[in-house]
Amino acid sequence: YNFPSLEAIIPFLEPTAAGPTTQWAQATARRFKCHVTVGYPETTGEHYYNSAVTVSPAGLVIANYRKSFLYYTDMIWADEGDY
Repeated sequence: YNFPSLEAIIPFLEPTAAGPTTQWAQATARRFKCHVTVGYPETTGEHYYNSAVTVSPAGLVIANYRKSFLYYTDMIWADEGDY
């Protein structure tokens, strides 16, 4: 994500593994009977992360990863995830 400020990305932030990107991943995983991993801009309400969610073929969320080593374009809006 290459946004000039936190304010610019706010409309696109999604709740942890529960927004439209995760819903798309769940539907796609069920449809094609495969695992799906997709990135999304996450908000917990207090923090913002460049994240990725992985969904099982049954549509279950099996992992949510928060990027730990931020690229300079992430540093404008995202916090570091846990290691």
